[in-house]
Amino acid sequence: MVKEKGKPNPLPETAGMHWGAGMAERRVAMGMTQAALADRLNINLRTIQAWESGRRSPVYTELVEDALTRLERDRAEEREVEAMAEAEAVA
Repeated sequence: MVKEKGKPNPLPETAGMHWGAGMAERRVAMGMTQAALADRLNINLRTIQAWESGRRSPVYTELVEDALTRLERDRAEEREVEAMAEAEAVA
């Protein structure tokens, strides 16, 4: 991957999948809509849609990857708290 002058670093593609498709899979796995993800990342909904469709890619993929990882961790913690609350309500 060579950076061309004036252009962001090219994004790595995994198994023929563009970067945004992987992001969409992660979003769906978290049980989030595009609108919810846009809200949590403080990004315009159309930007999320463009990334997921492959029409555009973020300039700073590492920052978006970090944000997605934090969201995944937060969602897992939220689900754990909800499960504990449900278990206490049943008991």
